[in-house]
Amino acid sequence: MAAPRKPAPVPAPPPAAVPPPPPQTPAYAGQVPAQPTSGTAKKKRKPILIGIIVAALLLLCVCVAVLIYIDVNAAWCDWFGWAFNMVSPGLCP
Repeated sequence: MAAPRKPAPVPAPPPAAVPPPPPQTPAYAGQVPAQPTSGTAKKKRKPILIGIIVAALLLLCVCVAVLIYIDVNAAWCDWFGWAFNMVSPGLCP
């Protein structure tokens, strides 16, 4: 007796061409997309920060020098007598 024959496999039809997906619309239409941050923003801030620090240190040095000059010459009442007399009348002649 002969073995039963299997039917020949039917070739699968070629896959249909899949159309490309439509382009995605941005989440916020009408707005300019965000630009990537560049390194120049950080470079611009550094000289400004250094300038502010230098100016603050210079101002501090000037203030200390003025206070030393006033103290050495005992000029407190000459320069600020009005302020001392407002706090304690008759303190400076």
